[in-house]
Amino acid sequence: MEPPSPTPTDRIKRIILSPSFWLVAAMLVSGVLLHYTAQLRALPIPVHGEMQLTRHSTERVLLILPVAYAAFALGPIAGLAALAFAFLIMLPRVLFLSPYPADALIETAAVTMVGGLTIWLAWIKQNQETLRQKATARVEAINTVCSVLTGSLELSRMLTEALDRVLEVTGLEAGIVFVLDEKGENLIVAAHRGLPPGLVTSDRGLGLARMLVADEALASQVALPLKAKGEPQGALVVGKRGTKDFLPEELSLLGAIATQVGVATENARLHQDVARQLERERRLGEVTVGITSELELDKVLSKVVLIAEGLISADAGLIALLDEQRGTLTYPYLHNLPAELSQVTVSTTEGLAGRVTTTGLPVVMEDYQGYPASLKPYCKGGLKSALGVPIISGEKIFGALNLFTLEEKRTFSDRDVAVVCAVARQAAIAIDNARLYESMRSYARHIITAQEEERKRMARELHDDTAQALVALSRQLDALLSSDDQVPKRARQQLEKARQLTADISQTARRFSQNLRPSTLDDLGLLPTLEGLMARLSEEERIEADLEVIGEQRRLSPEAELVLFRIAQEALTNVRKHSQATRVVTKVEFGDGRVKLTVSDNGRGFKVPDRPSDLVETGKLGLTGMLERAHLAGGTLTAHSNPGEGTTVVAEIPVQ
Repeated sequence: MEPPSPTPTDRIKRIILSPSFWLVAAMLVSGVLLHYTAQLRALPIPVHGEMQLTRHSTERVLLILPVAYAAFALGPIAGLAALAFAFLIMLPRVLFLSPYPADALIETAAVTMVGGLTIWLAWIKQNQETLRQKATARVEAINTVCSVLTGSLELSRMLTEALDRVLEVTGLEAGIVFVLDEKGENLIVAAHRGLPPGLVTSDRGLGLARMLVADEALASQVALPLKAKGEPQGALVVGKRGTKDFLPEELSLLGAIATQVGVATENARLHQDVARQLERERRLGEVTVGITSELELDKVLSKVVLIAEGLISADAGLIALLDEQRGTLTYPYLHNLPAELSQVTVSTTEGLAGRVTTTGLPVVMEDYQGYPASLKPYCKGGLKSALGVPIISGEKIFGALNLFTLEEKRTFSDRDVAVVCAVARQAAIAIDNARLYESMRSYARHIITAQEEERKRMARELHDDTAQALVALSRQLDALLSSDDQVPKRARQQLEKARQLTADISQTARRFSQNLRPSTLDDLGLLPTLEGLMARLSEEERIEADLEVIGEQRRLSPEAELVLFRIAQEALTNVRKHSQATRVVTKVEFGDGRVKLTVSDNGRGFKVPDRPSDLVETGKLGLTGMLERAHLAGGTLTAHSNPGEGTTVVAEIPVQ
């Protein structure tokens, strides 16, 4: 774009200060001297030598030189001035002094014509140079804008920097860039510069465009479409507050820039789409890992709702679960919806979830309030638009995943539907896994209950039958040994060995009975039973064993006491068999709704596997059993250990 044109005064000053001006002046003065030598001799001016020419043709031809030089060096206007001056130099001789006036007139006319032709050639050259400069300036301006457009793929930043460059190369004062929204229905403001403060109060382009015209914010303005491959991308509006007539070349340059901006806008949006798709793929990968890593249904479904909302920028969501036997739907998992809606139970013929689970197909509703079968409780929740997809695995439908907007209506795109369907498929797999896991946990719970009952029965039989029979046998042997009857010495020795063996067997039976199911656990509770374990460990293994109790002591449910006892029993067994410890501390902490059991020793320790599934492979079956018992009780168990640093087992379970 050309800079502002100089004023006539500026042009005159520039010409006068140019050395070329004085050179042309010297040439013209020389022409005067050559042309009027005889007349100058008649004046009282010393003129030396013979310079007189009779016909003066050469002098007239030489006057073409200053005209040509002025035209090419100072411009066509200066050339015309020099030609006029040269004509005035030749004219007196033609009219008054030449003895050959006809020849002088022809020669003067010829010189004037040649000078005019030279000026015309200089004008052509100047125009070509001007066009070349304009073309160069246009290319440079376009390159400047293109360098900005190709320097970033972030749409807002790219358009802001591009608008700055456009205003810089065009010399305009203000501008604004509108782009179409993702639906291609509305214009939104992407960048603006130089507009009056407070004018851009909304990102809605059509309203702002009307304000620009109505308020005369830009008295002179040009609006150009932004297109790419013939498709509209937005609009570019530039201008100034004063009056300006836009030249065709200016409009052409702005049109070329607008085309480049349109192409760059499409590229930036394509990049955004690719980046958004990659982000969605990454998030879906995280969904797969996050959902399938959970085996508890409550945690699975809570994650599903939050992840699905984030992927399509919804405001709220829920999961409806299908009860096939009753033909009803419940809504146990909600987000950003009133909690009382979780108590709603409807048939499969009602609501969005009913339609989705019945048809097995996704449903998009731009106006949920206007849906004839919408649920009144949810209409009161302020739902605007809705998207529902089935949670389905193979031929089995588990329910529906519904997402909503709360602020304004929205049309969910096919891409949104595809993304949410992918999440729902993963959710279906996770729900199926969670239900299978729950069935396995229930089965394992029944097995453990049966094992404990069998242990209890065996412990009772050992205590009541076997131990009592051994006691009776021991007493009979004592009676034989203490009788007055004559017992041979050799027989007495055999009886003594039998009595000792009977006592040892009786003690082993009692210990086996205690290990199977100590009677103190049912009669006195957890803490006395743990005290017995610690005392027996100190007595039998010579290990310093202490029991610490924190909080208000109380009896727990038989199930909770049994779980904690078995965990402590297994941990202390590991201390006895493997740790080579000299001290062990068992700590029981009673809290609100939870009890924490900690068993710590100063033994040799071991490397704890990174994953619980590796416990079996590394032979840590006892730790695996403790972990399963804690999980079945709804609690947690962690083991902390390193070689040479001892071992700490921490179990925490909920209690009432």
